[in-house]
Amino acid sequence: MIYSSAENYNDRTKHNNIEYYNSLIKNCNSSKKASEYLKKELDIINERLTENSTDKDALVEKMTLLNDLISQQNYINRYDDFINNMQIRADNQLSFSIFAEPDSFAYNNIQQTPLDFQHLKGVELYAGNNTFAENATQFQITDYLMIVLVALTCILLFYTERENGLYPLVRSTKNGRTSTIVAKLFAVIAVTVVTTILFYLSNILITGIYFGFGDMSRYIQSIGIFMNCSLKISIFEYLILWILGKTLTLCAFSLLFSFCFTAVKASAKIYGIIVVFLAVEITANLFIEGASAFSFFKYVNIVYFLSNNNLFGEYLNVNIFSNPVNIIMVWTVVATTLALVGFFGSVTVYPINAYGYTYCEKKDAGKKANTYFAYYDISGKLRECGIVSKNFVYNGQVGLNKKTPSPNTDIFDYYAGAMTVSEVVYPNQTYYHWSSENTDYELRLGIYKR
Repeated sequence: MIYSSAENYNDRTKHNNIEYYNSLIKNCNSSKKASEYLKKELDIINERLTENSTDKDALVEKMTLLNDLISQQNYINRYDDFINNMQIRADNQLSFSIFAEPDSFAYNNIQQTPLDFQHLKGVELYAGNNTFAENATQFQITDYLMIVLVALTCILLFYTERENGLYPLVRSTKNGRTSTIVAKLFAVIAVTVVTTILFYLSNILITGIYFGFGDMSRYIQSIGIFMNCSLKISIFEYLILWILGKTLTLCAFSLLFSFCFTAVKASAKIYGIIVVFLAVEITANLFIEGASAFSFFKYVNIVYFLSNNNLFGEYLNVNIFSNPVNIIMVWTVVATTLALVGFFGSVTVYPINAYGYTYCEKKDAGKKANTYFAYYDISGKLRECGIVSKNFVYNGQVGLNKKTPSPNTDIFDYYAGAMTVSEVVYPNQTYYHWSSENTDYELRLGIYKR
């Protein structure tokens, strides 16, 4: 961020002449005729340049700063007209047949827009040091890094454990199911919140220290890129909302990714799902036109939610059954829904997925073997136990299902998330090798000898 700012001439000029720039801003805002004051200062610089002064570079930099403030002042002078003439522009648009169809989205949106900006009539805007807020909120590398960090967090907390074979240890313990997944989800949320605040707050601090923070009590509309913001808030309040929006968006998608990692077992599938999902989101955001019938997918999109100032800095209504619904409301509903689906979906899916067979391989002659079962529900409560069979040893598959205690039957279909404990009792020096297959890493029995 610092490098890109140093490479930009205007940004570098403000950084190198910050005291002069701040004095111009102060004099400009205290003057009753700011535009005339700035023009007079610019004429003085032009005169000095024509005198073949030896400090031409410094004068050119001052001219650059003056032109920046003149541009700001021209924008501020036009803002009242922009707000006051909204209804007139809306009426003019409705005179065209393409927008005049009642109950259409275009018609309703044109009618709604002036109402949403009405409360901004008469707001007092001031010129100022806008560079820190512009650069901090438009540095998109941070958005991409955060998406990668969310995915990596889910990989570390969910998939690494499965691939390293730790599920047998974790899931067979007393609190290895529901308690564990809830703890993991809160860990995901905590990591996401901390890293998001750290990354985006550092953007603000870096640019603020480099360029100066200026007067953050000014209305956000004082900055030209926020001309279309309909919120009557200060720059400071906007930056808080901006960080909050990024944080909640990334928390929602981190929970959704957690659900994917919990529900999908194959590594290739889960990575493929994430890559395809992000590719679709990026493609929809870049290539779908705003006026398209598919514009819903352009705006209800993780890339749109995260990019720049789209949520709070740009006024936008989304077409919901021909009704204009503000993007902030749409984002609130979508983020909340994804978060709930991700959280409760993960809690529901993680304790289940117990199924398969248990095998007993007889190594030597034996006279007797008893097989015991114990079924647990998904909360870990013991539901039923007892002896499945007596003298029930085969050189192949051994069925441990209560209802059908015969070979070649599933053992985990009695209760979701059931666990089976088997015990072999025999009088002679006989070896039995017990193992499980396709049981989602459930309890496995080793070689026993009496």
